[in-house]
Amino acid sequence: MIGVRLVDGGVRIERGGVEMELAGIHIAEPGVALTDFGLALLAVVFAVALARVRGGAPSLRRRFVAFFAAVAVASLAGGLDHGFFRQPPGTAHEVLWATALLAIGASALALAVAAAELGFAGRTTRVVVAAAVAAFAAYALAVLLGARQYVYAIVAYLPATALMLGVLVVGWRRDRDPRLAAAIAGLLLTFVAAAIQRAGIGLHPRWFDHNALYHAVQAVALGLFFVGARGIVGQTPDRDRFERLADPSRPPAGHPREGPPTTSRSRP
Repeated sequence: MIGVRLVDGGVRIERGGVEMELAGIHIAEPGVALTDFGLALLAVVFAVALARVRGGAPSLRRRFVAFFAAVAVASLAGGLDHGFFRQPPGTAHEVLWATALLAIGASALALAVAAAELGFAGRTTRVVVAAAVAAFAAYALAVLLGARQYVYAIVAYLPATALMLGVLVVGWRRDRDPRLAAAIAGLLLTFVAAAIQRAGIGLHPRWFDHNALYHAVQAVALGLFFVGARGIVGQTPDRDRFERLADPSRPPAGHPREGPPTTSRSRP
């Protein structure tokens, strides 16, 4: 294979894989590592932005902040591993890669809990949350016992993504909120990114392989999802609004069929 080193402002091509040395720091897989670091930075920015939102629904804000924070941890650990510790494999590689996989599972858990709180109510919410926690526990145990293939991470986060997608589609069909449409597009792009990663599709086999392209598509997906999350978190707390996402038969707030406020319906 062809390797690349940037030394003293110049470029030297060698055999042995794609490599980069910048300011004395050797990066084994620059395309993958740098896109991972970019994804981590983006997720941190989104997490901080959501954490600073005042008012709205505090519980949902915490779930979305946890989601973006977990994505940041996964991307940072993945970037460090791909860039500096994957070859030759050792303890640092094992720790970083396990951290990345576990953080991906944590992001899926946060997303599933947010979807449960947003789209369901009462016992159904508790059942969905319990199922998400059990799934994460099983996934985490598998990772700790040695299941380190990335396909396991994809299997872990796609169900949570599908759950949130379904909840948001129901909400968008009722409210036609463009922010929900952006979030839906972001979640759909997540499926596209997973397909790209599994199919091994890249822009260049050495400079921008399937993992780097996967990260780039995920960055766009993350930005679109943030738009929707920001809109949801900024809403005034309204349990009835959330319950309506799980019950499409109920009319939107302010709809002529909704009737007078609850206080006026009380019996004399």
